[in-house]
Amino acid sequence: MLLSLVRTKFQTKILPRSPRLVAIARSNLDHAYTGALGELFLESNILAFVIEVAELLKEESRKVALIGRRHYDRVMEVRDILDANLTSPPRILELAKRVGVNVTTLQANFKAVFATTIFGYVRTQRLLIAQALLTERGQSIAEVGYKVGFSNAAAFSTAYRRHFGRSPRKDAVRS
Repeated sequence: MLLSLVRTKFQTKILPRSPRLVAIARSNLDHAYTGALGELFLESNILAFVIEVAELLKEESRKVALIGRRHYDRVMEVRDILDANLTSPPRILELAKRVGVNVTTLQANFKAVFATTIFGYVRTQRLLIAQALLTERGQSIAEVGYKVGFSNAAAFSTAYRRHFGRSPRKDAVRS
């Protein structure tokens, strides 16, 4: 995969989101090593970064081969729309109209790319944001639930427990 990118003329590529890439980048910025050990650490992390990029590109190619480039790009556009509107996402029919496909095709392609439904994707993203808010900001559970789009604290707590296997109270920072 990387060899094919190197052999072609200059190009840019937008990679799919990857928590692993973010973790590798963070560890490059925040490590305690100095001198030769620090250089060795950075070199190994950079290699891990390159390998992760190659895996992401390979996975993207597999998904494009499965549903086609045009449909893949539309699914990515839908993901971007959803990410920009997580607290009140557009209805599936509106999403389908915005990207120019029918609802059934959109749902099938979205599931092929993300291995979840559109609703499941939105719920997961809301819960990941909620986890970050709870662990980093020390906000109340109810406040976080409302911020990420849940209608009440009980629904939020139930969804959180189902997704993470623990109560949001376990992740909440004590002020």
